[in-house]
Amino acid sequence: MNMSEETKNSLREFQEYQQQLRMILTQKTQLEMRLAEIKKALEEISQHNPSEVYKIVGQIMLKTDSEKAKKGLDDEAEMIDVRLKSLKKQESSINDKLKSIQEKLEGSFKPPEQGGAQ
Repeated sequence: MNMSEETKNSLREFQEYQQQLRMILTQKTQLEMRLAEIKKALEEISQHNPSEVYKIVGQIMLKTDSEKAKKGLDDEAEMIDVRLKSLKKQESSINDKLKSIQEKLEGSFKPPEQGGAQ
């Protein structure tokens, strides 16, 4: 089957958008996991109300003030929330583009309709 250049370009574009979507979904999953870790850490700090906690910096653990650690975790959670919102918008946009290209491709692979019955 011979494909037109337009169809080939549409297929290429479709594959590129699929790859972008996979990368976005991977990033989104990683950020959601990190956010869950942060929420769990904040929950533990709230439940036990310690004056000091340990945090991992590189390959060592350092003792730090729990309020300072809580503030840092809150700030990180806020940044992750903003990033997740951005990724969700990108995901939605790419899904719309993929749907549009898919419809275009499906139309180009349909056989031309025959004239009326005889």
